[in-house]
Amino acid sequence: MIRADAPTATRRSLLAAGGGAVAALVAGCGGEAEPATRLRFATGAVGGPYNAFGRALARAAGAGAQRLEVVPLATAASVDNLRRLDAGRRSSR
Repeated sequence: MIRADAPTATRRSLLAAGGGAVAALVAGCGGEAEPATRLRFATGAVGGPYNAFGRALARAAGAGAQRLEVVPLATAASVDNLRRLDAGRRSSR
């Protein structure tokens, strides 16, 4: 049962409370952004079609909302890529 003298929530007080909650959430989002996840992408020789695709993929990932950084890595093509995977190498020469 609601008492007659109990305080009631007015539209203004509800809007103020909601606005305060939104402001608190936005303030929490303004800090340091998490570092981007880095993906090294073996592309084959510079000037080749796979290298061009890798560069386009890097641009598209950089333009997205996700924190993903694609780093195209020019290699000596398929055999070199497989050798790098087998050896566990993750960086360029």
